[in-house]
Parts: sequence; structure tokens; C-alpha cells
Amino acid sequence: MVFHATNNHHRKLRALWGIALLFASINVAAIQCRYAVSNDWGSGFTANITVTNNTAVMINNWQVQWRQNGGSTVTGSWNANLSGNNPYSARNMEWNAAIAPGASQSFGVQGNGEDSTATITSCTAAGGNTSSIKSSTVAVSSKAFSSRAALSVNTTSSKRSSAASSAMVSSAQSNSSTAANNAITLWIAGDSTVANGGPSCAFGWGRDFGNHFNSNVNVQNLAIGGRSVRTWLYDVQSSIGSDGECALTMDSSGKRVLQNRWKTTLSGMKRGDYLFIQFGINDGSSSCPRRVGSNAFMQEYQMMAEAARARGATPIFITPVSAIRCSGNTAVASRGFLSETINLGASLNVPVIDLHQRSIGLYNQRGFCPISGGSVSAGTGGAVGAFFCEDNTHFDLGGAKDIGSLVVQGIRDLNLPLTQHLKTNTSETVNVYLAGDSIVQSYTDTASANDQAGWGQMLQQQYKSNVIIHNYAAGGRSARRFIDEGRLNTIWGKAKRGDYLLVQFGTNDGHKTATYTLNGQAIPYYLDPATDFKKYLLQYITGARSRGINLAFVTPTPRNSAYCTGGNGTGAWAQAMRELAAAEGIQLIDLNLKTVNYLKGICPAPTPENFFFRRTDGSVDGTHFQENGARILARLVADGVAESGMMLDNYRK
Repeated sequence: MVFHATNNHHRKLRALWGIALLFASINVAAIQCRYAVSNDWGSGFTANITVTNNTAVMINNWQVQWRQNGGSTVTGSWNANLSGNNPYSARNMEWNAAIAPGASQSFGVQGNGEDSTATITSCTAAGGNTSSIKSSTVAVSSKAFSSRAALSVNTTSSKRSSAASSAMVSSAQSNSSTAANNAITLWIAGDSTVANGGPSCAFGWGRDFGNHFNSNVNVQNLAIGGRSVRTWLYDVQSSIGSDGECALTMDSSGKRVLQNRWKTTLSGMKRGDYLFIQFGINDGSSSCPRRVGSNAFMQEYQMMAEAARARGATPIFITPVSAIRCSGNTAVASRGFLSETINLGASLNVPVIDLHQRSIGLYNQRGFCPISGGSVSAGTGGAVGAFFCEDNTHFDLGGAKDIGSLVVQGIRDLNLPLTQHLKTNTSETVNVYLAGDSIVQSYTDTASANDQAGWGQMLQQQYKSNVIIHNYAAGGRSARRFIDEGRLNTIWGKAKRGDYLLVQFGTNDGHKTATYTLNGQAIPYYLDPATDFKKYLLQYITGARSRGINLAFVTPTPRNSAYCTGGNGTGAWAQAMRELAAAEGIQLIDLNLKTVNYLKGICPAPTPENFFFRRTDGSVDGTHFQENGARILARLVADGVAESGMMLDNYRK
């Protein structure tokens, strides 16, 4: 099978939309291969390739070959073994080799180049033990999509009529200004311990989950009582199928019959949303339709995670909340499917909230054990009776809210971007730490235009008095030197969970000949933006994540060359920060772009008045700033905080 997914129209749409999800798929013979761009930042991209089994039997040992278009290159992959050099080849890992009928496996790639599209040339797998299943090698040009009736095509066509193209462009333009303001939806899939419940006991933790978030977040709780992961997803029969699992109802075309709640999720889930998945209580049933085996459980979780990611949403696995089970005075574990949930999350890089362990900890903290009478009933009183609803599994309203709070704490501990949308008490003290160079640092005398100032010392003016700025930036520092001198460790020793860290480097990291001395050795300032610079920035990411600190990258300001011309002396390092932030899910404040636009906007004044500081000989320093310029930069940084959705913006004056 050959699939072409590139032309100038796509590029125009990418320019309008910023990041376009380009996708196409062709069903030929037994396998469907799909290439989807998940992130495109102009000079690089990430994409997902999905292999779908459209046969009636299990397939395994799949392999995909493709070419990147326009001279672009692939620099890495995940969830597959990558080989080759355009054309590329990817084979399954050991754990994702098998694909059940109607199911899919996906892997991701990251690359460099302006053209993020690709041409899939081959997609193969083994059926059963010996047979080989291949997609037919059919050349399908973009012009042939509408005319080849023999092929089943599911695609966003590269060629559209001029009217349709105009309509799409118009729609993209009209929606671009509001895209950033679209509400985040939290989709919840689960059982009775998650479901809203009725007017009286029992209630699930999803019932009041939305109360923890600000107005930018909506909750769609589609959990329903008595469901396993498979009965939530599909119409499941009461008999065992040939694969040893409960048989699934198939439609006339041989595809699984989906429940409407999953259809609703698939059709509504969009970029920026989250999908919370908690099952494992009913899945351990001994009989159909609820019975689910370990492998099938993980296959469905993986399928749901990949479906979320394909739509730009973030999946989150949650281990099943524990029932109250006592061993003497101690609450103990009560659920299965724990290792399946945790281990699969680790292998897929899906965040996991261990609600099972968190709930056990809560029960022990409150001294729920031992239970009078041995188990919870309608007559159970005290704290246990108020928490649970007539049995050891289900919750009364207060218990459901407390379990929901455990999920929220899990979100905080994972330091997910969603944390920024949790409601906060703006009367609390907020600590903001700054790591950077001379552009950020504080100076003692900034009164005149001949005095240097940094935006870090002006940032406090943008926020209320209970925001405390801790400015550790120092002149002449690069991302590496700041670490080498122990300055980052100083921040780690002081910052606490929930604090903020803004990191700006790139000004000194581009010096190719300059060095600094450390322990008697000359260390080069220069850090290649595509490799070494990112490597050192990763230390800021891993350190912040492990400590629960809210991290944001601030791209470096351009030099005076940006004035009128839009030149950008630090552009390569700014782009590296953009790419790494996108790949790692880090908040980004694009001060580089904001400053370029500012300097272009004040043209054609003779010089950038009141912005860069003036040397004693009257010349303009093209890198550093006077007080007014630093104050303008601080405002631009605060604007970027707001645009990124960070909760710090709630404290702005």
C-alpha cells in the first residue's frame, strides 16, 4: 500500500491552525495503516502510526515501512523498534506484537524538517502461526481518492474543491482566535465507585469531581455501575468466545458493537482533554458478561489510551479504589488488576494514579478498622457508616467526595498541566523561582538609562503582594553553567511542591569560543541547540517533576537585530525550548517571539528608545535592558503565564 499525504494545501492549513492533525488511512486487504501528525512546530514534528487488524483472527509481528516527505528525517521513536534511513522501518516491541481482531497498536516518531507528512509504503503482519498478511501495494495519489470506488478510504483528502477549501480556511480563521479558550473536558470511564449515582446512596467520586476545577474545565462522567472495562466499551454476550474471553457482539460488517458512551467519548474528545479510566472491580467476575482476563484488560486500556492520544487528549489510568477490608486494626488491599494498570501505564508512558493504595492509606489514617460487626451494613454507624453506603464497596456522599479529593491529589503529585486548572485560594503565599542569565537577574541600581536591569526583578510588579519572587538568575550563565555551579541544586533545596520555576537560557549558550573555569578546567559555554542544550534543560524538567514544582520555559530574548528586521540571534535556542516543551508537555512562555514582535512594532523609531540600556559612550547595548525595557519584558512574561493557563495568573494584579 502506498499513501501520499502532502501538498501545499496542507502547509497553508498548518500555517492557519498552528498545529494540524493531518491524517489518512486506507483499508486494503486485511490491515489498515494510519499516519497522524500530533504536533508540528515548523522545523520539527511528532506523529503516531497506527496498525489496525481488520481480520477475524489475531495477528502479530507487525512491521510498517514509510518515507518522510520533503526531506524531513525521523530522529527517534517510542513503542516500536526503528531502523532504516528514509525509508524507515518499524517493528513491534515484544509486549505489543499481538493485535486482536478489530484492535490496533500504535507507535510514535519524532523528526526534524518543515514537512511533517509521510508516505506509508508497506504494512505487514503474521496471521495465526504461519500465514503472512500484507496490505496490497497500491499507488493511491491524492487525485485518486474520490474515483477509486474499489478502495475503502477514510481520509481528509489532500485535494478539495476550491469552495470546500475556502470554507475550511474561513472556518480555521474564524476559530483561531477562540481555540485557546476552548474548555478542557475531563472524560471519565468507570464503574459504580466512579459514577454520579442517583438522588440517594450510593455515589461515586466522579459526581462532584468538577467542583475541584475552574471554569475552564468541564466534566463528562460516563461511568456506570456494574461495568467491567469491556461491558463499558462493548455489547458483551454471556458466553465464552474462542479466545477465552466473553464473546463480543459483532455488527453485519464483523466489527465490534460499541456502547453509546464510548461512541460519545470518541466523537467528543479533543486536543487538550483528559480521559480518566478506572476499572478492575467487576472485571474479576467469574462469569460473563463482566469477566475480563488480564491480557484483554490491558488490551482495552491500551486501545483507550491510544484513542485519546490520537485525538490530542491525555489518558490517565487509575487503579480501582479499595473496598474496606480489615486485618485486625489495619485496612488491607482488596482489588485485582493493580499490576496490570500500573505496569501498562509505565510501558505506555501513561500517568497512573494509584487510587487503590491512596484509599487504603485514607482508611488507615481515619482508623476505620476494625469494623463493628465485621462488615459495613445499613446499621453501621460512626465514621465508617458515614463514609460507606450499606456495604464495603460503595460510598455515601461524604466518602465519594473524599475519594475524589484523593484523585485530585494524584493529579497534583503527577504535576500534570491539568493542575493549573485546579481552584486555588489566592490569599495563600506563592513562591516563584527564577533560573536564568543577565537578562533575568536583579541589579542594585537601575535608575538611569545607562543602568542595566533584568525582567526578573520587575516581575513582582505584575502580581499581588503574596507572590514572592526568588531570583537566582546570574549574568554569564548558560543552562549548563547554572547547574555546574550548584545554583539549580540551591533552588531544589528551597522550592516546595506547588511552587513555580521559570527557566530562561539561550543567550550565553550560543557563544562558540567563550569558556568559563570550573575546578581549574575550562568549560565551553556553547551548547548545541538540537542536542546538548536540550540535554541540560531535561535536568530542569526531571528535577521539577520529581518535586512537584510547576515548571515553565521562557524562551531567550532576541538581540537588537530583531529591531525592524525581525532578526533573531537566539532563535535556534528559542526553537529548541519550544520543541522540548512540546515533547515533554512543559508550559512555554515565548518571550523570544513576543520581544521580536515588540521590536518590529516600535519601528521606525531611530533606536529602540527606553528599551535596551545605553552604554556610557552613548551606544545602545543590543543584548541587555534598561529599567523600562525590563519592565516591559516582565509584562510580556506575565502575559505568557496567562496564555499558558498557569494558575499563577490568578494572582496577577
